[in-house]
Amino acid sequence: MRENKLSMIEAHVSTLVFDEQGNTILLLKRSQSRSLYRELWESTGGQVFVGETFVEAAKRIAIAEIGVEPEIRAVLGTYIIPAKDDSLRSTLIPGIRFLGVLNKRVIPNITISNQHSEYLFVEKNNLNNHHLIPTLDEDIEAGFSVFRELPISLLR
Repeated sequence: MRENKLSMIEAHVSTLVFDEQGNTILLLKRSQSRSLYRELWESTGGQVFVGETFVEAAKRIAIAEIGVEPEIRAVLGTYIIPAKDDSLRSTLIPGIRFLGVLNKRVIPNITISNQHSEYLFVEKNNLNNHHLIPTLDEDIEAGFSVFRELPISLLR
């Protein structure tokens, strides 16, 4: 039976973290020691653990990477990470991207992990000044649009 069989699959989550007003997005610069996308800008993200929901994973990863927990407000969509498995075969890792918000009171408490060398909040019109990981620019554009469309009740 399918229910008796445990299949292992790698899945990821990522959260585009905005300020409360939706005017800026948090970007993290990948450290020089990272092998993939070295020194490019990204959002929080990482692997989902067995037994963890996607939202639990998104919050855990954000806390590990920026030291504070964003409020998850919406699912923005899915993404694919092209990668190599242990035998160096090409593989695709699926991911779910969330929209998260940080309360202005917790922003001063941001502390980044050693996976990143710096962070900053960027306005939409300044994104072109930063080298982003592939396809993140499209997702950020969608994130700004979704933020503007969220019901007021979700923005409190």
